[in-house]
Order: sequence, then C-alpha cells, then structure tokens
Amino acid sequence: MKVPFGIHSVTAQMILSFIGVVILTAVAVGVPALWLLREQLQYQAWSQVDQGQRAANSLYAAKQSEVESLAILTAQRPTLGDLLIHGQPADMEDYLVALEKSLDIDIVSICDFDQSTLYNTQPALAVDPCKSWNLDGYQILPSDPVPQIWLSARYPIALNESNISDVIVGKVLDDRFVLQLRDQTGLENSIKVGNQFVATSFSGGTEQISLVNYADVSAILQEEQMRSTFEINSFPYYSTRFKLNDGEIWAEVALRVSPILATQQRLVLILIFSILFVTAYVFGTQMAIWSTLIMSLLFGIINPWGGFIPQIWISQVIGWFYIVVAGAIMGRTGKNGQRLQPRRWELAITGAFVTFIFEQVTNVGYSVTFGVPFVIAVTAAVPFTILHIISNTIIFSQVVPMLDSALTQQLKGLIWNAETEQDSKRETNLKYYGETVN
Repeated sequence: MKVPFGIHSVTAQMILSFIGVVILTAVAVGVPALWLLREQLQYQAWSQVDQGQRAANSLYAAKQSEVESLAILTAQRPTLGDLLIHGQPADMEDYLVALEKSLDIDIVSICDFDQSTLYNTQPALAVDPCKSWNLDGYQILPSDPVPQIWLSARYPIALNESNISDVIVGKVLDDRFVLQLRDQTGLENSIKVGNQFVATSFSGGTEQISLVNYADVSAILQEEQMRSTFEINSFPYYSTRFKLNDGEIWAEVALRVSPILATQQRLVLILIFSILFVTAYVFGTQMAIWSTLIMSLLFGIINPWGGFIPQIWISQVIGWFYIVVAGAIMGRTGKNGQRLQPRRWELAITGAFVTFIFEQVTNVGYSVTFGVPFVIAVTAAVPFTILHIISNTIIFSQVVPMLDSALTQQLKGLIWNAETEQDSKRETNLKYYGETVN
C-alpha cells in the first residue's frame, strides 16, 4: 500500500492524525494500568527489603545472644577453673587459644578483681577489654583504615579460691560476618559507624560503598530506620538502614532491583508491540516506521518506567523494526490492490513467533547490560516471555482482524480514496501530455 510523503497532502495529514490518536489512546488506556503495575512491583521490592531488614535484625540479635551464651559456658568450664587455680600461665594461654578456635570467637580475656587483664588471646587489640568493655553488646575499636565493630559479653567466674573476676568473649563483625548475613538474607549487608562503612558484602569492599551517593526516600520510626536508593556500577539498589544500638552503629540491607526495573520496562513492550504491528498491518510500512521512530524516542527520553539504558533500548528498537516488517508482510496487498487477508490461525502463529524472536533480541540487550550469560537472561525471562507470547497470540488472532475491519470501514473514504484520487489525477495529467502511465 503506497502512502505519499507530501506533508501537506490529505493522506499525510490523516497519517499524522492517526499516529496522534494511537499515541493518545495508548497513553490514556495503557499508562494507568502500567502505572499500577509499576507501583505494585515497587511495593513488592520494598516489602522484600523490609523483610530482609527484619531478618538481618533478628540475626544480629541471635549473634549477640550466642556471644552471651558462650561467655556463660566459658566461665563455667571446669578446666578453666582448674587452670586458673593450679595451672601454669603457658598452659592457660594454650587452652584459651584452643577454646577461642573451637567456639569460633575472636577473643577470650580473663580479668582479675581490679579489672586488669590476666590473659588475652588478642594482645595486639587497640583497647584493654577488661577496662573498656564493661557492658555487653557492641563495641567500637579504633583501627586503620576503618574502625572495628565487636560484639562482646562478660560473665563472672565463680572461684572462691582466687580474686579472678570475669571472662570476656567477643566476635568481630567484619566482611566475613556480613557475607554470612548475605547468604542468609539474600540481600547485600553492610555495617557503618556514623557515616563510615566498616564492613560490607559488596565485592568492591568499603572503598566502593563509601563513594555511593544515597537518595533518602523516607525515615521510619523517628529516624531509627531510613530507606534509600543508590546505584553501584550503574545497578540500582533499594536499601534500608537501621540502628544496632543506642549510639552510632548502623546496619544496612540492600536489594538489587535491576530485574524489577527490567520487568517494568518489559510491561511497556506489550503495549508498544501491539500498536506497531497493527499500524504496519493496517497502514503499511511507511506509517509504521514513523510510528516506531516516535515510540522509540518517547520510550528513550521520557520513559516513566525506569532509567534509560542504551543497550536495552537499542535491542528493543531493533525488535520493533522487526515487528514492523512482520506486520507489513502479513498486511501486504495482492496484484488486484486488495489486502491478502490471513486466517486467524496464521495471525496467531505469527504473533507467537515474532514475539518469541523479539524476546530473544531484547534478552541479548539485558544480558549485555547486566553482565549475565545469555542463557541465564533467557531463563529469568521465561515467565514474562510466556505471558507475552500468550497475550500477543490472542491479540493478533482476535483483536487485529477486528481493528483492521473497523479502521478500514471508518477511514476508507479518507485515506485510501484520497490515494486513489491522487493516482487518478496523475494518470489523467500524464495522458494529457502524452506520456506513458507506469
């Protein structure tokens, strides 16, 4: 079907008007539904972050209870009492080192009645635990390049024959500890003192996370919990920070929301996909190309469903032009100038096939963008791919023929007749001047 390029022609004006109507209709009908879906996805993402925060908070409390229990068990060990009364210092030191290793703790200290240290498995520690760690819980130790956070517990040793006072056990909360939290919660975990990170499960370490620019979303529970968003290596994260004590120690959990962002963008594809195929099928390649260019610019510049990602955008535009070609082929005209009407089952198969190919093209974009193998990108997209194929199979076989019939009847006298009249005038003029009509 030939569509003239003259911008002032009736056909061109009708084409531009139709494109405007299509876009306005899509915005009026599709955007509210997609907005609701986007809000639901974000709600689910923040719910997952909150659930991870509660799980992490419980794990911190469990670790503190574990350290306190270890202090009680250590203080009540008969061997410890015997060595304190009758043993030699070297035997005691060897015993405490072996005990520290077997209990998977990082320090064991024995304090006398005046809070002086008798034995300490970590003599190079920056502070004297017997003098400084009077209360159970979190301890901040100066260290280079970042401070250390310890969980400690203290318990008295019941020995009437000596002046021995207490035993102290402690566990350092370092990168190894937060990596364990990540395995248990499924989220990235970090610990900070004030504004300084001291441990993190991010692969780049505290140097990387310290350079992040946070955008605070909301404060919860009177600033004892803070929601934020940030990006690391162009990957977006939702995070929640919460206090571990009454001081300046904070913990943070972060959820990578790249898959959610990808899902939000994929939701738009169903709408754009259908519009471009119908345009190419009913009005031909030229109008569909212009519609594709307009859609791609709108999607790239003012896309409300997520940030602009060039690799994904390019793959989607390639896929959209593929859809246009498929729609134009299905809507082609015969030698008599009439459209070759495909059967509904042919449209259904076409819808399923072109949707499958389009999904693989966009999966290449997601794979390159997020640095995951193509097979994993395809596997992760299986649920949406199935939904997309089913929806387009129905739309192509049921909705496209109805739209074609309705648009042909309503616009036949405006677009196709206008083309016929222009062709007729052109033939008359050529005959008048004695030229051959091609």
